[in-house]
Amino acid sequence: MLPFILPNVFAIVPQLSAADFATLALPGLTPLFALTDHPQATVVMLESLKLLQEKSSTDAFNTHVLPMVYGALLSSHPQVQDRALQAVPLIARSIGPRDLREGLLPRVQHVYSKANILSHKVRALICLHGMLSALDRTSIVEKIMPQLKRTKTREPAVVIAMLSMYEEIGLKHLDRQLVATEIIPVLWAQSVDERLRVPQFDRFMQVIGKLSDRVRTEHRRHMETIQRVDVQAAAVEELVISDTPEGTAGDSSNGSFEAIVKGQASLRNPLAGLPVSQNTPGWEWDAPATNEQPLPGGILKETRVEVDLMGSSSLDVMNGRHAAGPAADSNGDDFGSFSSFIPPPKPPPGRQPVAS
Repeated sequence: MLPFILPNVFAIVPQLSAADFATLALPGLTPLFALTDHPQATVVMLESLKLLQEKSSTDAFNTHVLPMVYGALLSSHPQVQDRALQAVPLIARSIGPRDLREGLLPRVQHVYSKANILSHKVRALICLHGMLSALDRTSIVEKIMPQLKRTKTREPAVVIAMLSMYEEIGLKHLDRQLVATEIIPVLWAQSVDERLRVPQFDRFMQVIGKLSDRVRTEHRRHMETIQRVDVQAAAVEELVISDTPEGTAGDSSNGSFEAIVKGQASLRNPLAGLPVSQNTPGWEWDAPATNEQPLPGGILKETRVEVDLMGSSSLDVMNGRHAAGPAADSNGDDFGSFSSFIPPPKPPPGRQPVAS
């Protein structure tokens, strides 16, 4: 009797307010939502699904009505499953994202993958298409796209339904890289199927053209942006180089690594050009004694003085004075005594020097 009573009930429900429906009609309908052995009653309630959603609160709909839809999608009765697939697009955009991803989407995908009836497969694709606007990008990339790629059916009705999904996904949900690498090649492969008719082939060309135009426009804009940034960076670098003082790190004529590698520059002594200190500390015997003598014109002549073991110096030799033995020169300087040039030895630590 349920298939004959329920149409009368749902004819009265539009005249009830939401509060009256919650108190008068919903308590009597709640047990019927869980029925699995009355396919005709389930079909009638699925046909009135939109009305039930309008009159029920969100909590009541999610608690009582959605489980009926989930069960109908997995029903073994083809007519119940077909009616549930037709009702899914009506509620897909109004339920919560979590219920959509975890409850409705997996069951519709199950129907699509297991369907042996062509109309069920097409309706499942239509349901998936209706969910796209409510799904996030991750769900589309990880759940929808792989299932479409695994589809082996090449029936024109299925292929055209997939084409509509690819069109919306490529234009609204994915970036240009995925469109160029994941969608357009698939569409080209499907478009050359011999079972397609001319209008269907033209439809493929139209969608491929739209997606190709999007990739071309966005990628060209991206490349122009990169080129503009490179030009600005080069201009800034040239400005910095032009403002660098000559002889610093900006001078590439002497110290540039690139110039050295190409053989266009030589390594420069880093100490070249530095002032030389006249009072550089060191040992006395490191620097030879010098004697500057004026030359005509005010030029100084540097003469090295060397003392030989015989008591004569190179300066004496140059001036014509040479002592062959221990003798004193005209100025009274004793060059003969070589011991006067040798300092006395230092005593070892802890010992006193012996008086001579």
